[in-house]
Amino acid sequence: MRYLVDTNVFLEVLLEQADATAARRFLKETEPERLVLSDFTLHSIGIILLRHERPGLLKEFVQDVVVRAALGVHGLRPDDLSEVADISARFTMDFDDSYQYLLAKKQHLQIVSYDSHFDRTDLRRVTPSDALDVRTRTAQAE
Repeated sequence: MRYLVDTNVFLEVLLEQADATAARRFLKETEPERLVLSDFTLHSIGIILLRHERPGLLKEFVQDVVVRAALGVHGLRPDDLSEVADISARFTMDFDDSYQYLLAKKQHLQIVSYDSHFDRTDLRRVTPSDALDVRTRTAQAE
């Protein structure tokens, strides 16, 4: 199983929010080749960290996650954006959630997120803790 890691999972860790421990554990215990982030997530993190006046943290994130861990950064094509608009209307989601949904759908990725908006869709989502629990149960069954 490959995962599309939503922006909020990374922000939990970067901004030391309430679910930082679970998010950090998921990111550390999951093989990097199974983790994907969208180009939209990368840009959103840049915007948020610079808004919080944390340019050093942005540089560290890019170095650690994109360069060193070599997480895949995937995106949609410009001609996919009309479908993003359709998804937004169908599921009553904003642009970023619709973008993530379509990318996950096209690339057969499981969405890992704390955002319950994905629960309105056919893809659903799992939290970082859910993903680790499933992997633990699967490993024990083998």
